Amino acid sequence: MINLFFKIIDYLVVKILISVGILFFILNKLSISEIVSSLNAAQFSFIIAGLIIISIMRTIPAFGTKGLLDLQGAHIDLSRIIQLNFITAFYGLFLPGFLSGGPVKLYKLSRFNNKSTEILTTLVFERIIDTIVLIVLGIVFFFPNIFKNLNQGKSVLFILTIILLFLLLSYYLLFNNKGYSFLKKLIDKINNPIVSGKLVSLHDKLVESIKRFNNISKSLLIYVIGISVLKHLLGVLCFYLFALSLGINISFTDFGWIRPLLFIALSVPISLSGIGIREGTLI
Repeated sequence: MINLFFKIIDYLVVKILISVGILFFILNKLSISEIVSSLNAAQFSFIIAGLIIISIMRTIPAFGTKGLLDLQGAHIDLSRIIQLNFITAFYGLFLPGFLSGGPVKLYKLSRFNNKSTEILTTLVFERIIDTIVLIVLGIVFFFPNIFKNLNQGKSVLFILTIILLFLLLSYYLLFNNKGYSFLKKLIDKINNPIVSGKLVSLHDKLVESIKRFNNISKSLLIYVIGISVLKHLLGVLCFYLFALSLGINISFTDFGWIRPLLFIALSVPISLSGIGIREGTLI
């Protein structure tokens, strides 16, 4: 336990050093006086509006999560889910990448009932759907710009398309009969009866939970997708408002495709809460 604690501390120290190093490199390329001047001239009305939108963005996904958990029979109060969304965002400051809040959310939600398997499949399903929506919106926002800079346009479109195809393949493998049949075959090849027995039990629970998503109603799926679309559009609006507060002339549609690329970069777990990575990507 002590060794694990020191490993976590060492990991955080490395992430802090990487973040500081990247920020130092960026600041050397920029004028400190111009940065200070821009911050002093910031319009706080836009900043306050952006912070309010962030709070809304933390709140509305809970409605989709609630619907999916109810489908799994893992009934949890909406207020608790909203609370956990904010708590997860806090823990994300110290964990690797923007995907890191998932294990924390799984642990916290599982404390309210004994349906950890159902909660796990719900969070995975929701994450995949949410990221697919993010990438699709990025492609939609970027498409009008593809002919402005053909070489850059092809690169950005290629990256977004590859990520989208990967997500669609992941969805197919995870939430399809062939996917968990293949997993069962791998488990059957394990010689240790104790290990294989536990895995078979876990596999059966996962399959039962996944099958509920195979039979998800169109209305619930549209509801979840709609919430995700609204959340990401609010995210784009938040970026746009922060840019306006600093007098940065970047259009709403440009932030629509920049934001997915930023989140892809933030998924790389090498800095503290993406500090440095985020700034470098935006620049």
